[in-house]
Amino acid sequence: MNGSAHVQSLDALREFRLALIKFREEGSQAMAAIELEIQRAMDWLTHDRIKYWQHQIRLREDQVNEAKMALHRCKLRTNPDGTSPACDDEKKLLAKAKYLLEEAYEKLELTKKWIQVVTQEISEYRGPAQQMTQLIESGHFISARADSSKW
Repeated sequence: MNGSAHVQSLDALREFRLALIKFREEGSQAMAAIELEIQRAMDWLTHDRIKYWQHQIRLREDQVNEAKMALHRCKLRTNPDGTSPACDDEKKLLAKAKYLLEEAYEKLELTKKWIQVVTQEISEYRGPAQQMTQLIESGHFISARADSSKW
């Protein structure tokens, strides 16, 4: 390419320049919005979800303890005929409480793993995104010499 363009319409150039200026404004806004969404997602994962599952673990540990006590009380009882009750309902309740507690521990660990994955992905995104932001904000694609008042 010889670096020159064959332009036959100054109006077309003005429209093109205005479109570039609009692109610059909208591009800057879009990049800022993306960065805000990234921060919201990380806050949600690192604060909200971690605290939620830690709280669930405490609640579910309490449920396990209550179910253990209920089973213990059931085993202390005796039937009118002198036999021990089967305590099937209490055993099922304890098994379910243990399952839910284990689930909360797993969810907490999964959340921690996702934080690592998302952090890595954000790190890989930020380099090219920063280059794009700098290009958009610098306006190198809009010639500083192209003063529309001179047209």
